[in-house]
Amino acid sequence: MPNADSEDKTLATVLQRAEALQALDRALRAFLPEPLSEHAWLGNVRDGTLVFFVDAPVWKARFRLCDADLIAAAAAVGVPTTGICVKVASPRTLPERATLPLSARSRDELRHPSDAREPPDLRILLDRSASFPEP
Repeated sequence: MPNADSEDKTLATVLQRAEALQALDRALRAFLPEPLSEHAWLGNVRDGTLVFFVDAPVWKARFRLCDADLIAAAAAVGVPTTGICVKVASPRTLPERATLPLSARSRDELRHPSDAREPPDLRILLDRSASFPEP
């Protein structure tokens, strides 16, 4: 059975990878022409291949014109790659999130959980959640 320390390390590793991919996405999309940069995003780096997603087939076709520039840009920021894979996916629109009010009891539980051994990152997330408005 995994212990809390190994779970914390696993979560930290996942978060670090997500943050690194997000930073690389921002860096590489700067090399894409407008409006292509608004319709493409980096999804992964797998086995030396940059995996990009686009929101329509027309952008996939246009993306191929930028392959060499993106491979060079990735190498310049320290991510040597051998190729690019482009996949068509649905747009990255986030659903409208209604901010649901929290009861005073829920807010108190988020701010002062019964288990005080949670990692510091979780403490920050719980504090943000507790800041939602009251009903």
